[in-house]
Amino acid sequence: MFEGNVMSFAESLVISGLGISIVFSALVTLALSIVIFSKIFGKFSGQDETKKPVVQAKKENNDDVYAVVMAAVSEEVRSLKGEYKIKEIKEVK
Repeated sequence: MFEGNVMSFAESLVISGLGISIVFSALVTLALSIVIFSKIFGKFSGQDETKKPVVQAKKENNDDVYAVVMAAVSEEVRSLKGEYKIKEIKEVK
């Protein structure tokens, strides 16, 4: 297959495909191992995944701040708006 000094176009495609497949298979393996380890260590640490965080809001904040906090919390916990209630927003110094 690799005879001579110059690779043909087909050979270069095979080598490129092989390299890309190795990289992506390593990435998939890493992603799966991260998911598996997070589930294993999450059970041992006593974290309850069904427990929903309670976020509190101040009544004097305007709607823009409330919307930004709601979007950030929704993205962080990966849930919809109706699954939790923001009661108070406090500034942390």
